[in-house]
Amino acid sequence: MLRAINKNTAVKVVADQKGTPTFAGDLAPVILKIISKENPIPYGIYHVTDLGETTWWDFTKEIKNQGIDAGYLQNKDCVVNSCTTEEYPTPAKRPAYSVLSKDKIQKALGISLPQWQESLSVFLKSDLFDKGRLE
Repeated sequence: MLRAINKNTAVKVVADQKGTPTFAGDLAPVILKIISKENPIPYGIYHVTDLGETTWWDFTKEIKNQGIDAGYLQNKDCVVNSCTTEEYPTPAKRPAYSVLSKDKIQKALGISLPQWQESLSVFLKSDLFDKGRLE
């Protein structure tokens, strides 16, 4: 999205689908904790994403704001326009609400997951973020 914002005067992003971004840097330690078997957890389905919820449109606006703060955006005037799912057709159907509860995994492992905005900030400041992809 940072590259799209840098290269365009406006971007169009879906605003009627809610979900939770997941930073691999937050997911990997949870997986390692599960497979380490130090604290075995009961068999079952566990959801791991960062906390909170957002639309793709709000996510893009936060990416833009944090990108400006980090100095990654030369085109600060790009407008982030919202649209509906119907106005942005894709071959794959997307649910309007795909937020998952993380209560079970947090309780089972005794962990607290971060808010997605915090994880976005950590990612943008990390070596995992390929700054070469901005061009």
